[in-house]
Parts: sequence; structure tokens; C-alpha cells
Amino acid sequence: MLENGLSKSLMFILVFVLTLSTGLLTGVFAKSADNNKVNYCDDLEKLGDVSYQNFDGITKRVIKIKDTKKFGEINGMNVKPIGEITLVVPMVKSTPKLIDRTGPDVSILAAQYVKVKRESEACGTKKIRSSSYAPLGGKMIISESVNASYSANVSVSAEAVSAGVGFSVTKGYTVSDEQPITVPAGKTGIITAYPWYQTYEFDVMERRPWPLEDVVVGSGTAYLPIGVCFVPKVI
Repeated sequence: MLENGLSKSLMFILVFVLTLSTGLLTGVFAKSADNNKVNYCDDLEKLGDVSYQNFDGITKRVIKIKDTKKFGEINGMNVKPIGEITLVVPMVKSTPKLIDRTGPDVSILAAQYVKVKRESEACGTKKIRSSSYAPLGGKMIISESVNASYSANVSVSAEAVSAGVGFSVTKGYTVSDEQPITVPAGKTGIITAYPWYQTYEFDVMERRPWPLEDVVVGSGTAYLPIGVCFVPKVI
């Protein structure tokens, strides 16, 4: 009877361990703080021509999308093949306040931490604002708070991510910029503003007593708002 009880207990423990291991390997316990879809700058530049233009004394990078069909597929948009899409992105990043480093370092105290492996820039797909302009045109002025965020394919705390990337992934940061548009007679101008992010791709690391080395258990990306991506259009 006792052996039966022990066998059942051992079987339960074995099933639990196997279930936990499978969950970690397949991402069953995956957590995403924010489903933030972005377009990486490198990918956008491959779809068109890049130039640098002066807007009211400020030089910005202008990406004129040639492959509008591909752009539409990436963003889930119905774009006419003959249509034009132009993105105007900042050259100068804003400098948001980073996290307070005076407290204990989570990456040292915790069993789990994150390690940044790649930084890039990307345009978000969630609108900040969209406005219409009559002839002769006008200017969109943005000064808005945009939330930082992160996503990962395994469960990892916001505190651990913040400590690893160097900024709070749960706070909002003010992004400020402006974009003029010239509208000819008989036309309508539209400017749509999106967040411009500094992105941090990271590995989720876990300390293991054996073997005596840290192991990668997952990966993710953190998003820091650093500016505004404008999409001006005349129709």
C-alpha cells in the first residue's frame, strides 16, 4: 500500500517536471507585456529610396517606399500598387531619463536576468495622431507621452528587463517633433504620426547551480520611444 502511494507520488512529480520542462522549451509560459508591432528601419530602407531633407531647419531621413505592396503586407494595409508612401523619421534622438541605478541591481540578485544582444531603430504601427490639411498646407506638432514596452517568449519580469536594457519598460516617455506639409490647390494633405523606437533585442538568462554557467532560456525585445515617425500624403 505504501509502495503504491510512493509510486503515485513519484509518477506525479515526474509528470510535473516533464510538463514544466516542455513549457519552458516550447514557450507555453510565454509572456508579452505589449503586442507592439514595429517596422525596423533596415527593413523599410530595403523597400525604397532614402534621402535627407531639410524641414524648417531640421534635417530628417526620408524613406520613399517603392514596394508599396510589400509595405502593405507587412502592416496589414490595403495599399494600391500605384500609390505613394513616404516616411519621415528623425535624425536626432530624444534623451529620455533612464532608470535609477542607485538601488540594488536586479540582474545580480535575481536568478533570471536579460542580456542585450542587438540595438536597432523602428517605426511603430500604433498611431499617435492623424490630421488633414487643406491648401496651402500646415504643420503637425507632436508632444506626447508614449509608453515603453517589452515582449518575450518566456516569462520574465519587467524589473529584470528594465535593469538589463537601462530604462523602465513600464513608464511613458515624451516624444516631441513637428512635420510641415505643402498642399496644392484642389488637394488634401494627411499626416499620420507613429512612435519612433530604439529597440533592444535581448536574451533571457537564467543562473544555474549546475552546470556552473548561465544559460539562455528565451529571448525578447524592449521598445524605448525616442521620437516620431511621420507619414505625410497628398491626395
